[in-house]
Amino acid sequence: MEILQNCAPLVISGDQHLSIAVTYDDYGVSDCASPAVINSVWWRWNTREEGKTYVDSFGHEYTLLKVWNAEDSIVDSYTMPKETISAPESVKRARGDGFLFVRFDGENATCEAHSYRDLGSGAGSELMWKAQVPAAVPSSSN
Repeated sequence: MEILQNCAPLVISGDQHLSIAVTYDDYGVSDCASPAVINSVWWRWNTREEGKTYVDSFGHEYTLLKVWNAEDSIVDSYTMPKETISAPESVKRARGDGFLFVRFDGENATCEAHSYRDLGSGAGSELMWKAQVPAAVPSSSN
């Protein structure tokens, strides 16, 4: 995290198999992670409560803003994630397949996780979560 302190305050990561938005307030860094387009490796979970602060496995405090996990029914019904590759569309939707939009307004970024599996409704993508995080590099007092 120390490496990221003097960089831009927003990390955009992709294909994490867990769509999540967090802030590392002690470092002034936020991370918005995209779900996988085909989330057939849904072994990453974060079942913690949104809006609370936790400590990651490296000892850094973070605040969980938003998370989109695969649905419990997937884990209960399948032994291996790869078994869902040829599964019905409803199962694929429950895996959490999707993508991330990031929109900048100068000072902040709005990250949006979307599912593209609308089960034929024609509605397009479904917004799964939305989070606003700082995106401007703070001015230095030096």
